[in-house]
Amino acid sequence: MKVPAHSARRRFPLIPTLSRIVAGGLGVWLLVAPTPAALTETAAVATATAVESLIRATRQTADREPFRLEAGPADPPAQQANRDELERAIMLIQEKDYAAAAPLLEDALKFDPTVEATWEALGWCYYHLGRAADAEKLWEQFAALRPESPKAHNLLAQMAIARSDWSAADRHLVRALDLEPNNYDVRYWYAQNLFRLGRLDPAVEIFEKLVAEDPGRYDVKTDLAHTYSLVQRHEDALDLWTDIIDVLPDNLAFRIEFARALMLVGSLDEADAEARRVLAEDPARWDVMNLRADLAEIGRPSDEAVEALRELIADAADPDVRAQLQVRLGARLVVLNRKDADRWPLTLALEQYAAATDAWPTYVPWLNQYAQIALMAHRVEIARNVVDRILRDLNPHNQQALATRFEIEMFRRDFPAAERALDALYENYQPNNPHRFLQRARLEVQRGDYPAALEALDRLEEIGGRGAVLTLLYHGLTESEWLALPSTRRFREHLLALRDAGFTFIDPLDIPAYLEQNAGAGDLAGEPPWLAKQVDQARYALTGERKFRRREDAPIAKVVAVTFDDGLRSSLSLGTPVAQELGLTFGMFVITSIEELNAPMYAAWEELRGYRESGAWQIGSHLKYANTPLPAGPEGSPAVYPLPNRVWLPEKKRLETLREWTARVRREFSESRADLIKHLGLPPDEPMAVAYPFSEIGQEEGSNVARLINPVRTLLGEADREYPLGFVVDAFGYTCPGDDLLTVRRFEPAWDADASKVVEQVLENHPVFQARRMRAEIATLMNKPYLADRQIELLRRDGYPDRLLRKLVALTQNRIPTGRTVAVDEADRAGTSRNRLRPSNLYVAGLYRENQSNDDILQRYAEGRAGFNLTARLGVEVAVSAGSIDQTVTSNVWFEIEQPVTSASSSTTVETTDGETTTSTSYTETTTINKVQTNRITETEYDADVTEVRGALTLRISDTASLTAMLGLKTIEFSQPEHPGAGEEDEIIGSLTIAWNQIRALQVAAVFDHDLIPSARRKIAYNGFGLNARWLISDRWQAHGAARYLSFDDDNAMVQITGGSFWQLFERQGIWGGLEASTFSTDEDSEFYWTPYWDTRYAAVLRLLRAYQDYFFQFDVRLGQQREDARPEDEQAWRNLKAQADKDGSWYPGPNPDADWDTFVGLGATYRQRLWRRLDLVGDLSVNFLRDYSEHDVRVGLQYNF
Repeated sequence: MKVPAHSARRRFPLIPTLSRIVAGGLGVWLLVAPTPAALTETAAVATATAVESLIRATRQTADREPFRLEAGPADPPAQQANRDELERAIMLIQEKDYAAAAPLLEDALKFDPTVEATWEALGWCYYHLGRAADAEKLWEQFAALRPESPKAHNLLAQMAIARSDWSAADRHLVRALDLEPNNYDVRYWYAQNLFRLGRLDPAVEIFEKLVAEDPGRYDVKTDLAHTYSLVQRHEDALDLWTDIIDVLPDNLAFRIEFARALMLVGSLDEADAEARRVLAEDPARWDVMNLRADLAEIGRPSDEAVEALRELIADAADPDVRAQLQVRLGARLVVLNRKDADRWPLTLALEQYAAATDAWPTYVPWLNQYAQIALMAHRVEIARNVVDRILRDLNPHNQQALATRFEIEMFRRDFPAAERALDALYENYQPNNPHRFLQRARLEVQRGDYPAALEALDRLEEIGGRGAVLTLLYHGLTESEWLALPSTRRFREHLLALRDAGFTFIDPLDIPAYLEQNAGAGDLAGEPPWLAKQVDQARYALTGERKFRRREDAPIAKVVAVTFDDGLRSSLSLGTPVAQELGLTFGMFVITSIEELNAPMYAAWEELRGYRESGAWQIGSHLKYANTPLPAGPEGSPAVYPLPNRVWLPEKKRLETLREWTARVRREFSESRADLIKHLGLPPDEPMAVAYPFSEIGQEEGSNVARLINPVRTLLGEADREYPLGFVVDAFGYTCPGDDLLTVRRFEPAWDADASKVVEQVLENHPVFQARRMRAEIATLMNKPYLADRQIELLRRDGYPDRLLRKLVALTQNRIPTGRTVAVDEADRAGTSRNRLRPSNLYVAGLYRENQSNDDILQRYAEGRAGFNLTARLGVEVAVSAGSIDQTVTSNVWFEIEQPVTSASSSTTVETTDGETTTSTSYTETTTINKVQTNRITETEYDADVTEVRGALTLRISDTASLTAMLGLKTIEFSQPEHPGAGEEDEIIGSLTIAWNQIRALQVAAVFDHDLIPSARRKIAYNGFGLNARWLISDRWQAHGAARYLSFDDDNAMVQITGGSFWQLFERQGIWGGLEASTFSTDEDSEFYWTPYWDTRYAAVLRLLRAYQDYFFQFDVRLGQQREDARPEDEQAWRNLKAQADKDGSWYPGPNPDADWDTFVGLGATYRQRLWRRLDLVGDLSVNFLRDYSEHDVRVGLQYNF
């Protein structure tokens, strides 16, 4: 791209570029790269020289050989009158009255055509009068009359240079040298013109000879020093600049070039010292400030670079320079934040961008960066305000602003708004971009619809798997390792590393054919029936072979094309050997106004023809004038990119109309193509490509036509008239079948990126790899390790970068990565960074729990805890809790009592005496004592207060094992102690847990713990040994089990065994079905705590499971059978009672304690949700309704993560 003009408000690149670093010194090289102003100055010098020649001619009295204009008598000798006219002409020329001088010179030439100075002076008069064509015609006549005159050919060469016709200038200079081979100045001019033609080696050779012949010609030395820099001979350039500033120490421009040369050879401290000295003399030199900024960033550690940039900002008097430096510092602070967020918070970068955007409130790239950093720092309102301003005032189609709006809505979890923002992002620009499916998947993940996210990723992988083409972009090459451009060494290493990674190189112009050829690739002939797929899956499980081919079975294609922008000489000269060595063809997009640019950094048409014919390069268009920002208002108004903006017309004192803008951009495309055809000698129908300057077609910057029309559609329509292929810059760099070929995406590596970093970046950005990586992450959220493992297997097979693969494996397995996420040096291979003290992940939480797991004991307590990571391997937690235990003891005591039984009897006697009958009745009452069984049921309430303080350490032993140790003190205070004086007792408690996850599908944990049994009557401690396991048989089938043995200090013991298995019934709805079983058994009965003999349960469970990124919900419905067996002694006692009761027949012995199976119903729920940024709500509920009682467990709490 052309160096931005600074006639209005300057625009600065965010990183050093060749245009800024090299062209800064070349702008003063007027003879090698003449500008219109330089040509005027040259004409003035030449005119003065012609005047001197005229003066000498008027004083020459000797007769000369007559010179014939045409056949006829010899010219008469010069007369006094003629001399008088020449002297008058000389005076007029010195007074710059060319209009009055020209007629006198014309008369003098007619009178005496033999005086060369008259021809020369008259031609320059014509030139100054705006009659350049007449001057050239005059000198052509001069050359025709005097073909043996070197002067005639020199004058014609200067006219050719004035109209940028280097080839014509070359012909005339060659003729002049044929006639006068030792003329020093002509050789000098010839060397300069050779440079313009791109013949650098012969130009350097002539410059070197001229310097050797006359070491005092510092103009020649200056040109040679510049040429050395352009051909990458930086050490030779430094030697010359050292000599030049010794002689010309007051020339600040030369001293700046000296400082730049020092930087290019790696003498950074010396370069900075020289730049400081220049600024001491001229503090307003913005180019020197930028040079010092380059030195600060290239050659210093991060701390020193930041401080150096801050000093430069403080010293910058120019607000534009200060703003540029603030953005450079802000960008560096963002990079440092990624490495150490605690030391370099994003607020530091925000401060710099806020100041820079205050200075440049309409510069969209900085505003976009400001909004993005604000969002990263969770300053949502700042980000929203900046984005709204861009889209409202500057360009409603700006892609970065639209993308940031989408991220803002995602951050706010306003999913309808995020969906609208996503649609707006792709509505008017690249609607077929497959990466929209990646963003759709991200949206669905946040919304919690994981199946929809997986469907979007399937679509992304399908499109990318058909044949994605990576296009790389470079803006220049250098042989210096100290210039902010890719060195030739790095560039070559990039390409070799890509080849080693499996990439195939294609020519840029072959991209359309490749995409068309692969448009239908990967389509399967037909979907096999469901049963056939299940049989095929079983065959694969047994034999490792499949009958039906799947899309993922074929390795992905990796294809890359390499392009350059701007047409720089260094890119072509340094890139050609690399292309020829590797057998590649690169694309080069050139600014077709080369002659008008006249900048030495750009290759000439003759060079471009040669490079194209070499087969190493395909030449395309970077348009003609659209590379130079132009004012969008009167003098002093900010400059804008001219392609998507209407520009100011100074001659009309107004902004372009929409029609004028449309006509101008149409000329940009048509004239640039015509220039390529003309100068490269191409047929009219030659296929060509265009790279839009600044990658801007109305989607990246501000646009003052965006409120009237959609600039993207208009500019793409104009491009389509002339070019079948167009290139833009993109963060990913891949183009897929179905994409718009006028917006082929390119990725530009960082200038200092090494080969491994470039390969890692481009592989990470491949659509197929993006789909697989995110699918593995979603599978982890969905608890589908087999799906995650399959994605990791495919990524590993197809060459996904090892470092990124380790991070993904760590994420999916919830492990610490085996390698650091930042650069690893040799000293850290043992993982010492993970053992470094670095507190992080601080959290505090509060919890309330109520538990009743049997009919006797109810526990309530509140707990507060806090924790953090002391190192990457070691976590610390402390907790304090206080609560109570309410215990109801029910006693049922059978005992024998004596029950008196009173019976009454009567007898009647009938006697007859003397015929008289007498009846008498006697009553008898008898009391007997019977022994019978009865029971007494007594309920006694006990309660105790419990407090606990504990601390825990968790150590990651390895990536597959962890160790957790807990130690604490529990205090229990009995309200109704069994023994006087035992109201409050303490116990040291603790636990040790070792967890393994050596096999991905199987997680095992062994636990030892020492604690108190829940009891409000007596302190009873236990030692527990447990083993827990969770086995994911498949992503749709999981099983779990736990066994625990408790040994009480009253010589009792308990065994607890639980297990279950669940199957996914409906994936989309998140419905699972399962079976659960449990049994609890205690050796001996105890009146102080719960001691079941055999409590056995079986249950069928229907589960609704919804797991989102910041939300988890599980709801269970249980229907089961429970049986609680009685102890043999209890059952025997009941049998005895029943036998006695049966015998006595007068009392009830109570129900059989050995109950039969009985149905129970249970409900359960688990809820987790991020309420606000870092605040989480947790809740659990479990209720079982049993035959004789109900049990429940309720927990609710909040956790804040810092």
